[in-house]
Parts: sequence; structure tokens; C-alpha cells
Amino acid sequence: MKSEQQLMLIVDDADSCVALKDIFQADFTVIEAQNDKKAMQILAQYGEKINVVVIDVEQPATAGFSLLQQMKQTPALAAIPVVVHVEHVATDNELAAMRLGVSDFISKPYHTEIVHERVQNVVNRRAIEQLRMHAERDELTGIYNRTMFVRSTQDMLANHKDTRYVLLRWDIERFKVVNELFGTEMGDTVLCTFAHCLQKKCTWYRYICPFGCR
Repeated sequence: MKSEQQLMLIVDDADSCVALKDIFQADFTVIEAQNDKKAMQILAQYGEKINVVVIDVEQPATAGFSLLQQMKQTPALAAIPVVVHVEHVATDNELAAMRLGVSDFISKPYHTEIVHERVQNVVNRRAIEQLRMHAERDELTGIYNRTMFVRSTQDMLANHKDTRYVLLRWDIERFKVVNELFGTEMGDTVLCTFAHCLQKKCTWYRYICPFGCR
């Protein structure tokens, strides 16, 4: 049965879109685009609701590599898995696509079961990773949640009993005032920015997590 959460974007010529749609329409809601400009418009609309993008990088009209680069450079799109269609394996295009972080490859002539399984495996891996992230990470900031922080710290201390550590706690003083004056959306932005700065600048830390109420 087709799930509303199973969205696929195919970026290819019309004939290939028809062939791939026939393979996946039982399990995915398929959205089509014939070039990178239209694909980016669709991605901007749906974002990470799209489960997988299938791109033909060897059709000049699709501008597939341009789309891959744009997705990689856009934080909101970078995590969406991409399956690339190449005419032949072990080509320069395949290598270039791998360097841009694609998840898997398919090629013509399409073997229906193999193509379906390759793409579905990519989608399943992303779903598992999202479940793991939800269990381990703070939903807002993306850093460890308190449960994962405690578990990881306990393991670290147990495995390195002779090592001395320092526990640091940062407090954003009067943070409630930020929410009251500028709204919770701005408050969330402040927290995300602070967490990002800790991850980027404090390269000496091992684990960080949020404590307290927002």
C-alpha cells in the first residue's frame, strides 16, 4: 500500500520517468522534474518530506550534477538520500557522484526487482538513521539529549577510570527574557546557534547536551 510518507522525486527525461514510475508507483508517490531548476522548486516545497531523489546525471537537460551540488550546499536538503542513474558502472560520472555523497546507483536496462530493492534499501537506511537520531539527539539543536549524554559519559568514565575529566556547565542567563521579548522562534534560533558554536569551536569537548527547560 502506498504511504503518504513515501515520496520520491525523479529528475530525468520523460521516458525514463515513465519507466521508473511504473516500478515505484505502488510504494511511492512519485513527483517528476525534467531539470535542476524545477527539482529545486519541488525540494524547496517538500524538503525532507521527500524520502529519496533519483537523478539521471548523464542527461544534459536534467543538469544532474548541478542539482547534486545545490542539494549538498543546502543544509535542509543535504540529508535527503540520492540514487543516481548512470549508463555504465565504474565511470567518471559515477566517481564524481560518489564524491558528492550519493547513496547508490542504478543503470539501464532497468531490472525491476534490483532497482526497486536498491532504492527501497536506501529509504530504509534513512528511516533507521532517523529513528536512531530521534532516540539519541535533542530534537531542536541536534546535539545529544540528556539520556544519551548520561549513557555515553558513564561508558567513557567506566572505560577510562584513570583519566581525569572536567565537567563544564553553561547557563544562558535570563534566557526566559529572550522568549518573552522576541518570541520562542527567536529563542530556538539562539539555542541552535549556541549549540552549533559549541560543536564548531570547542573541539576539545567529548559530549554536550542541553539541560533545563526552554
